[in-house]
This record gives sequence, structure tokens and C-alpha cells, in this order.
Amino acid sequence: MRIRLMSSSNYSLFQLHVLDSSMLVKDPAAEIQKVEMFLGIRSIITDSNFHFDEQKGFYCKRPFYSQNIVCLGKGKGKPHPLLPKEVKQLLYEFYREHNEKLFKVIGKRFDWLPQ
Repeated sequence: MRIRLMSSSNYSLFQLHVLDSSMLVKDPAAEIQKVEMFLGIRSIITDSNFHFDEQKGFYCKRPFYSQNIVCLGKGKGKPHPLLPKEVKQLLYEFYREHNEKLFKVIGKRFDWLPQ
């Protein structure tokens, strides 16, 4: 499999916004506010649009039209299965070159080292 990154002459970084999914899980309002700012739209999302569900261990949304909290279904939000260390290392090695190219293009690094 080959991943081809478009050269910066085809797209401007001003046209691209990359979300950090781990931060979206930890602080959804702040990450969505960054998207609002990137799009140049009025910021309407605040912390009050989310509720942390202690039992599920993640944030649920509180829609504008209701005070009811809406969470993902029972099958969602479960812990991810643990991968063997060897598999993580293989995946890291396989994607390292592609990820480094991406980090260079977007001017931002993400923590993706095998742990």
C-alpha cells in the first residue's frame, strides 16, 4: 500500500484542519471550538454542550434543543483491546515513514509511538 501526500503546491495548509482525536475525547468542546475558529464561524459550542458520563468513561452531548443528555449506545465506548507489543512495533515501523511525511506537511506531531 502506498500513501501519496499531495504537495503543498496543490493544497494550502490554510485549507486543512487536522483534529487530534485523543484531545477530542478528553476535551470535546475545546476541539470543536478550534474547528469553529478554523471555519471562521461564530463559536456556539461550550462545555455546557457536553456531560462526562462517569459510568461510560466518556463525554456525551447535550443538544441545544434539549437538556437531555445523548450518549452513544451500549456497544460504544468500550475499552480498546490490547495489542501485543510485537504487533504495535510492526505497525509503528510500517507507518513510520508515512506518518513522518504527514507530520512534516501539517507542521504538527502526534504521539504515536508504541507503548
